[in-house]
Amino acid sequence: GAPHADMPGGWAVKFSLPWGGCASYPMWVNQDGAKLSGRVTFPGVAEYQLKGSIKEDRFTIVWQTVVDGEFLDVTFTGRVSGDEINGTAKIGMYPERELYARRTER
Repeated sequence: GAPHADMPGGWAVKFSLPWGGCASYPMWVNQDGAKLSGRVTFPGVAEYQLKGSIKEDRFTIVWQTVVDGEFLDVTFTGRVSGDEINGTAKIGMYPERELYARRTER
């Protein structure tokens, strides 16, 4: 198949929340072949480790956050195109919402 898209670096992530409003956070991604790792940072609050995979230009990233005292999986899926990501964010059992990110550094 095609080579994996180039995903390493810093990303400014913005996604719609299922209960309304928007979240925007910095995300840092490391890439080792098809494997992704890194972190999502809530500035001044917490840092969450992420893991994931990429196949050609499509990726899946999973991390966990706390909502009302419970750990919920957050799943980002989408397509990398140059310095932009378009996809969806799914928090726990809530419906998927729109995800957008742009690369801030390599």
